[in-house]
Amino acid sequence: MFARLLVDVDQSKKLFESILVEREGQALPITVQYEQQPPFCAQCKMLGHSTHNCKKLQQDISTNVPKSVFGWGN
Repeated sequence: MFARLLVDVDQSKKLFESILVEREGQALPITVQYEQQPPFCAQCKMLGHSTHNCKKLQQDISTNVPKSVFGWGN
């Protein structure tokens, strides 16, 4: 048996792996499986791409690299 639920979650926080269901004086831990979880970028806090593919992060890195790394300047 299984139940399918739609819940709102804060993707910037760690998702829970189980929930505790209480019924008639008993508590039962239930494992949670997430379906259709979109990629989330922890850098810019946006859905749709991962931190690895973040254009904002790539821009930040390229503007903070010292010129000498590219052979320019000193």
